[in-house]
Amino acid sequence: MGMIAYYMGVEKDIIEDLKCKSNEDLFDEIESLEEEDIEMYDMDKLWDGLHFVLTGASADKPIENNLLSEAIVGTAMFSKDKMSDYIAYIYPQRVSEILYALDKCDINEILSDFSPQ
Repeated sequence: MGMIAYYMGVEKDIIEDLKCKSNEDLFDEIESLEEEDIEMYDMDKLWDGLHFVLTGASADKPIENNLLSEAIVGTAMFSKDKMSDYIAYIYPQRVSEILYALDKCDINEILSDFSPQ
């Protein structure tokens, strides 16, 4: 069993509100957001492999200021506590920069150099 990734799109004011929550309250608040009509994407356990394919590095060591890394693991964590759940965010304006970087990726070229070994 490993970590799974869920992605949801929310406005900046919701991110700011979540940043003020304690670790326990943060998790509860995110669960309540799931019950609202917020679009979510469940990447399950694919996130680490996709991070490796896009960046050449495991997601357990996010690459600072790397848009492709941020696309998978987010820009910053809500909690600075290393023992807390990994819950990260990306501000909406940064999302457009990340989308541009992803659009520039040639997935066929990336995969041609990829070996699962």
